[in-house]
Amino acid sequence: MGKPWCDFFARARAVGGSSPIAPVAWVVALGSLLAFQPAIGPGFARAESTSLSPAAQTGDFLLLPAYDLEIVEDAKPSHSDRSVGDSIKLRALGSQSVRDRVVSVAKAPVAESPESISGDGFHVVAQPGAFLVTSGAAAPNTSHNPSPTPSDDVIFELALVRSGDLKLPALVLLDEAKKAQGRTRPLQLKAKSALGSAEDAEKNKPAELLPPIGLAFPIWAAVALGLVGAALMAGVIWGVLRWFKNRRPAALPKVPVPEKPEDQVALQALSELEQKGFALNSQFKKHYFGISEILKAYFARRFEVDALESTSGELVQLLEKQSKRPLDRSFLERVTALYEKLDRVKFTDFAPTGREPQLLLEEARKIVLETRIKVVAAGISATNGAKGSEARSAI
Repeated sequence: MGKPWCDFFARARAVGGSSPIAPVAWVVALGSLLAFQPAIGPGFARAESTSLSPAAQTGDFLLLPAYDLEIVEDAKPSHSDRSVGDSIKLRALGSQSVRDRVVSVAKAPVAESPESISGDGFHVVAQPGAFLVTSGAAAPNTSHNPSPTPSDDVIFELALVRSGDLKLPALVLLDEAKKAQGRTRPLQLKAKSALGSAEDAEKNKPAELLPPIGLAFPIWAAVALGLVGAALMAGVIWGVLRWFKNRRPAALPKVPVPEKPEDQVALQALSELEQKGFALNSQFKKHYFGISEILKAYFARRFEVDALESTSGELVQLLEKQSKRPLDRSFLERVTALYEKLDRVKFTDFAPTGREPQLLLEEARKIVLETRIKVVAAGISATNGAKGSEARSAI
């Protein structure tokens, strides 16, 4: 708890300076305090506690009210039973007046970055802000304070990080603005090592190892291992011989199947399109698209042009410019007329009538038959003059 008379002398010394009446003032002040201290002590302490701003602003550590520390909620029966790693809660006795303002503690002197107390064997586990009390009820639980303790005094929690005789130095009680609101007096503690004492270490010392004991060589084990190794070797040899015996012969290379001529592919596709009966079921778009794509695929292979990606007009131009076989004007006009009828149904809602779908299919078949490469039977080849062989010749 704060000492009003000590603080009073400090203030008197600061105010009186070297005045001639300073000794008289000291004697009068001492007598007054000794005579009336029981009556005015509490009120003076309260007045001192409520006027901390000048001391906090000047940074005069000795002018701050001092509080003794008391250990609370400690499960250890005595100081000697504490070990490194234990946590203790400390209460600053008589700090009710500054309780609501103090949120942290730091080692003196207070600076922008307060000096750590780890070198003294302590570590701050929970600052006073974690134990704030509002209207007599404890603050909500926190990770550092699983069970807050209602109190009117400043409470904080420390952990012991070093063994031996420890001295907690004087700490400064700080508010949110890092201004000093009081100080604590040093506290002596004792902590034992978590590893135990030297006697405990001697008791837990493992027994000395015995010297090696001679054993007879296990002949039976060597014989057994030899038999197992021989059996494994025999199994490996048998497996290798069996694999060579049952090894499959190498697969013969596949004979490439000759590709069907383009005219056979086109005629077969037209026949399959006719069998599907799209025109009979009024599915004219499928019927007309089928004829168009079959003819384009045929022209692409027969005349080696990019017919599949061409429009009807581009297709006619490609056929006119190709060099595989000259095509007369009448044939090109037939192709143009055929694709005009196909496009009209493909890209509009026009529905053909009568036998037009069948006639267009027959016209496509005629175009293929008229432009295909015909096969010349036995005799002289039309392409290379070889006898006794068949060859395809263009007409």
